[in-house]
Amino acid sequence: MAVFDVPLGVLHRLDSIMANFLWGSSEEAKRRHWVAWDKITQPYEEGGLGIRKLTEVMLFLRMKMAWRLQQGGSLWA
Repeated sequence: MAVFDVPLGVLHRLDSIMANFLWGSSEEAKRRHWVAWDKITQPYEEGGLGIRKLTEVMLFLRMKMAWRLQQGGSLWA
């Protein structure tokens, strides 16, 4: 995810799969979502579960790679 540009549709679909796993919904029956996905993906300190959105993970990985390139401590530099 740090190197390749993953389409946003794929990342949103993967987030949806993770949310369905957490809430236990399936193709046949949707369950009630008692807590919003945005609330769940917040850090522990802010009342969430600490699960990260994949769009944010991809952004953070790119920022980390850019930082390493700037610092000159990587093989890519």
